[in-house]
Formats: sequence, structure tokens, C-alpha cells
Amino acid sequence: MNISVDFGDIVTRAWQITWRNRGLWILGILASCLSGQGGGGSGGSNFNFPSSSSGSSPNLPPGFERMIEQIAPIAVGLGIGLICLILLINLIAIVLGFIGRGGLIGGARLAEANGQVSFAEGWSAGTRNLGRLFGLWLFTGLPFLIIGLIIAVVVVVLVFGAIASGGARELEMLMAGGFLTGLLCFIPLICILGLAGFAANILNHMGTLAAVIEDRSGLDALRRGWEVLRNNFLSLLIMGAIIVVLGWIFSFVVSLPLIIAVIPVLIGVAAGVASESEAAVGGGLIFALLCCAAYVPILWVLQGIFETWAMSAWTLIYGKVTAPPPPPAPASQ
Repeated sequence: MNISVDFGDIVTRAWQITWRNRGLWILGILASCLSGQGGGGSGGSNFNFPSSSSGSSPNLPPGFERMIEQIAPIAVGLGIGLICLILLINLIAIVLGFIGRGGLIGGARLAEANGQVSFAEGWSAGTRNLGRLFGLWLFTGLPFLIIGLIIAVVVVVLVFGAIASGGARELEMLMAGGFLTGLLCFIPLICILGLAGFAANILNHMGTLAAVIEDRSGLDALRRGWEVLRNNFLSLLIMGAIIVVLGWIFSFVVSLPLIIAVIPVLIGVAAGVASESEAAVGGGLIFALLCCAAYVPILWVLQGIFETWAMSAWTLIYGKVTAPPPPPAPASQ
């Protein structure tokens, strides 16, 4: 377990690569698309519908019940369409994210070797490794994706079945009792899936480095990534902790402008509510939304810079811990 790594030097060199090769920032923005990706889903299954002996819902007026029965099929169709749209957007984000991540790793290698790298060179490395990185993600993340889809489909089917069988009455029972019961039953499963997903994400990350840096594919990249992780666990753990802590600091710092801009607005909105001034409340909310919208592009760039630095640091330490040992010095005569 080798820990003879100068982490300060790794952090400094990663920043030098980031600052001198600003074309990589675009790839960093793309790579940040993967930040929110992971296995799992919301909802639960095995809902128990309580039996009903009464002929009408005790809490909903008849007119409102008929309206729910009329719009429910449309709402279910829109919900299914929305799920498909979200899945498509996530798929596009994943593809762009892997191009960015592969480009950052390949670009950091070129920058370390040649001193400079262009966006085109980084993009070429990303597209060249897209297939193998996407394959690694499917291998480690597909089971969690399937479980999430099954849970989502079960929820949609249960809602649609409740509407088809009993209309608003069964839907109300589902929302009142079944959903909460199913969620409580699935909390342990969600925790287990979260831990398993975290471990799979670490393995995928190491496999990604092995795939791009050592030109490996599929299971060979995962085996190599696991080997590097096992043999250099402490060094990689320390590097990961440094990146995580700096990431927390970065998140806090970049959120300060929003906090500074929004807090006075919220105070003004609260004062407007207290004085029953609709103009003050509406104006304050609009100003807050405009501030957030104006800051989003800046936030993307900052996130891209940090992602570039983080992947450069991972690339450098991977090269450090996998480098062959120097030859022994010749014996003095």
C-alpha cells in the first residue's frame, strides 16, 4: 500500500493544467452532467389498497370526483410522456458527460506530457473513448437503472389501476395510505441500493481511468481499476478526501453570491407579506429569479473549472501510483 505521494504537488500540477488549458473547461462543463447521475428511483411497490365498503368517497364532493375521473387518464399519459422525456434528457446528458470525462482524462495526460493541449485534442480523446466508457457505465449502473425503471413503472401501473378500477375513491386511498406504506417498506432497500451504488460508482471511476489512460476495455478496465484501487487504497482515499473537501469549499464559495443576492430579497418579500403589498412580493420574487438566471451560466463555467481540476488530479495520481518503480541506482565502485 504505497503512500509515497506528494499530494500538494498533485494539487498544484492539476491546477496548472486547468489554468493553462482553458479549452478543457468546456469538457469540464460537459463532464459535470454526470454529477447527478446514479442508480435508483423514487416511489415503491407492493402497495396495499384498503378495501372500501362505502359507495362514495367521504372527503371529496361528487363534482370534484367526476373531474378527477375525467382528467386522470390524461394525467397518466402526460406522466408517462414526462418520464420518457426525462429519460431521454438523462441519456443525452450521460453521453455528453462521458465525452467530457474521457476528454478531461485524455487531455490531462497530453497536457502533462506536452505542456499544452487543445480543446480539439481533448474532444477527440473523449469521443474515441465514449463507447468503452458508456459500456462501463452500463455494466456497473444498468442494474440500478433497471431497478429504478421497475419502481417507476410499478408506481404508474398502480396509479392507473386505481383510477381504472375505482376512480377517485381508489386514487384517494392510494395517496392516503398505500404510498406511505410502500415508501416505509422500501426505505431499507433504498439504503442498500445507495451503498451498492456508491461502491459501483467508485469501481466505475477507477475503471474509467484505466480505460482511457491504459487503453483498456470492458471487464479488463474494471479488473485493472480494482487492482489499482486495492494496491493503492490509502493514497487514492487521501486524494479522494482532498477532492471532496475542496469540492465542499468550492460549493460554499460559489453559493455565496446567490445567498448575498437572495437574502435581502427574501427580507423584502417578508416585509411585503407583512404589509400586504402584492407589488413588493411579486417584484422581490421576480428580482430573485432574475439573479438566479443570470448566475446560472457563471455557475456552469465555475463547475467546469472545478471538474477539470478534479479529473486532472485523478489522472495525475493514477499515473503516479501506476508508474513503474525507478531502476535501482548503479552500485558505486
